[in-house]
Amino acid sequence: MAGPLGRALAGFARTIWSLSDGEAALLPLDRAGRDRPDIRSGVRRPRHRVAGDRCDRDPRPGPGSRSQGKKGGLQAQALGRSRGGVGTKIHAVVDALGLPVRFTLGPGQQNDMAPACDLIRGLSARQVLADRAYDADSLCDLVRKQGGEPVTPPRRHRKAVRHYDRVAYKQRWGIEGFFAKLKQWRRIATRYDKLAANFLGFIKLASIMLWLK
Repeated sequence: MAGPLGRALAGFARTIWSLSDGEAALLPLDRAGRDRPDIRSGVRRPRHRVAGDRCDRDPRPGPGSRSQGKKGGLQAQALGRSRGGVGTKIHAVVDALGLPVRFTLGPGQQNDMAPACDLIRGLSARQVLADRAYDADSLCDLVRKQGGEPVTPPRRHRKAVRHYDRVAYKQRWGIEGFFAKLKQWRRIATRYDKLAANFLGFIKLASIMLWLK
């Protein structure tokens, strides 16, 4: 085949290879330059799968996965899903004046009784006031063991109704007042910190300001 300058662009084919039935002359390629099977002809060609292939399942978790990461996941950062969405629950102990003594963080769906015994362990008090959610035998026994009196209204499903000091229970406004003052800081009322350690640090800073007033 002659070109414009009289030079040969291509020679004659010496040998013609015949193709078997069902085999395409040109193989379709994907974006990475690898051959892919011809779906229309129904012929599937075996090919080797390599790491990072688009057809392989990626072992890494996706953006919406809830798997545990290097930092422990949501539970390690005191985050949990409750009725109001993903949030954090603050468990606190205050004195008779409503000033914070101890507090800890937990995920939003955590039961109130989960950290209760650890919070009051080692604290001596004549009376320990708590609402009906803290009516548990383990907590009441710990309060009595430390020389205190549990002031907690009994649950309705209890067979043996336990009596409590109703007059002293009216002083439970101390813990409610503490949380009301704590919510005045917007950074605490609406958690902006990803890490639980940072969020707990701002709660400690707000508690120090309450003690200095």
